[in-house]
Amino acid sequence: MDTDGDGKINQREFMEFMKAEGRDQMPSPGILNQLDLDRDGFLDFFEVMTLYYIMKSGRPFCRHCERFIASTYLTCVGCLEDPNSQSFHLCLGCYGSQVCDHTHNDMSYFLDNYSLLEVMTKLYDEEQRWQAALGALNAAINVSAVGSSLCSIL
Repeated sequence: MDTDGDGKINQREFMEFMKAEGRDQMPSPGILNQLDLDRDGFLDFFEVMTLYYIMKSGRPFCRHCERFIASTYLTCVGCLEDPNSQSFHLCLGCYGSQVCDHTHNDMSYFLDNYSLLEVMTKLYDEEQRWQAALGALNAAINVSAVGSSLCSIL
């Protein structure tokens, strides 16, 4: 990442690295300003480690103001339902000010990340229950098949 070897990451090096990593979801150089806590125009070691954490954690960026979302955010349900669509996230500020006009068929449905997690957990639990029930049914059918084979032998 530090192509000139000066021990710091400037905006050009940062954007080249993001492009090389295929990180298009980090849409603007503004993230550099968010991470540059000492405001010297460069990323030092600890600021780069913060960037690494953000990249690996998969935390979202607001699709309107392009800022990293460090806390609660809202996700477009329509985008989640469309397998060909990328996730669309908004920070609370952009959602609350209604500055974004993201819609699907003139409708807009957003869930906050905590509600989304709860829904996904319930769906996962329900899928596990169904798999357990189908597994038990399959085992019963197999036992029944063995039992009927034994009866026909006798």
